[in-house]
Amino acid sequence: MADPQTNVERQELDKVMSIKDFFSVGFGAMVGVGWVIVVGDWVARAGGPLGAIIAFIVGGMMLLPITFSYGEMTAAMPVAGGEIAFTYRAFGTTASFYTGWFLAFAYTLLCPWEAIAIGKLVGNLLPALKTMPLYEVMGFTIYGPLLAISVVVSAAVIWMNIVGMEKAAKFQTALTYFLMSTSALFIVTGIFKGHAANLYPMIGTGKAGFGGVVAVLAITPFFFSGFDTIPQAAEESSEGMDYNDLGKVLSMAVFAGIVFYALAILAVSMVMPWDQMVGLDFPAADAIKTVSPLVGNIVLLGALAGLLTTFNSFFIASTRVLFGLGRAKMLPATFGKVSEGGTPITSVIFVGALTLIGPFVGSALILALVDCGSLAFMLAWLLVCMAAVQCRKTMPNMPRPYKMPGGLLTGYISVLTATIFTLVLVIPGSPGALGGLEWAIFGGWGIIGVICYSMSAKSRASISEKERAYLIFGDFVFEEE
Repeated sequence: MADPQTNVERQELDKVMSIKDFFSVGFGAMVGVGWVIVVGDWVARAGGPLGAIIAFIVGGMMLLPITFSYGEMTAAMPVAGGEIAFTYRAFGTTASFYTGWFLAFAYTLLCPWEAIAIGKLVGNLLPALKTMPLYEVMGFTIYGPLLAISVVVSAAVIWMNIVGMEKAAKFQTALTYFLMSTSALFIVTGIFKGHAANLYPMIGTGKAGFGGVVAVLAITPFFFSGFDTIPQAAEESSEGMDYNDLGKVLSMAVFAGIVFYALAILAVSMVMPWDQMVGLDFPAADAIKTVSPLVGNIVLLGALAGLLTTFNSFFIASTRVLFGLGRAKMLPATFGKVSEGGTPITSVIFVGALTLIGPFVGSALILALVDCGSLAFMLAWLLVCMAAVQCRKTMPNMPRPYKMPGGLLTGYISVLTATIFTLVLVIPGSPGALGGLEWAIFGGWGIIGVICYSMSAKSRASISEKERAYLIFGDFVFEEE
């Protein structure tokens, strides 16, 4: 689509996503396979199931102001690579580039990690497939059958995203419904067939109890992250979309996550004394098998579905961030190229190639890289919340189909909350503080970003800021002027 005022051609994505598709992307990214594996660790850290439940409720409620800021900005600017657009409008090109740069780092690294996790999960489900060892990478053995499964499944996800968003969205929604169904079966079985006596002690005593709750609270942002994948695909919302509903769906996904995690912790703790869960490969499935082997196996199938929903959500998000940067000429313009099917083809192929490397190197090599992604996410959350406040102050008349409850006060609370979450990763000695290797990787990526930004100066200068604004926002850029 060409802009009549600037004559700039703007590549556009196919508009096929419904509200339920957006919910599936956000909730599916949030509630993947992690809870099946680490629920025992949550309860042990908190000194009991009540402590873990309190931590997840408080963590989720703390996150809601951030989702309100995200919702307001997403509804006002429903374009690809949401955070890029939000920070561009509030702070300009440089802030927009680095927001997108670090988000691309975080999202893209999660894709090969999910590809590796497919093989690990299948290997635990079917130990007989751990045969034909090929080689080792930093102590991690690569098995032929599991490598083949990881590559085939990853290739299928990549292919769906190449074909078009409509197939990827339908795939995501179907798997999310299956995940929710298996989880509901697990929760109902655990609560009705379990015993309240297994819940004791429900929480640690004294300082240990408080410290345990704080320790779990510190890691909850990681398990609630995923709602932020929704803005990346906002441009692909179907014709006639109610953007007020689009703004609401982010907080709806987090609220659903709060309910899910609380009930899952309660259910698994009722079927087995919680201190016996620690050390199990799949505590949720292994615990429920003590009262129903069938449900235990169904939970593992649900875990596989959850893994795929997370994989697909982050793949969609990573490609849209790269597309947004490329379309705005902050990265090579080829990243902003769209296929005839309306998909960001260069970005999909690029992320797809990196994803397929993952199964060949194993988890040992990229674990530290994924840990760095947590800080990138927190910084993005902080910048979006700051952008929401800035736009409220400097552009009060900007159309806002969804307005965050509480207005500017909620915006300030979201900035404070995002700052706290970020400091947990930054301050030495805090529960989630990054180590030396993670800081080296994060700093190295930042230096590469500085180099890329400097080298792209000519490309950025090839268009005016008005033209760049049109490339980022399309028709939305002129709504207030």
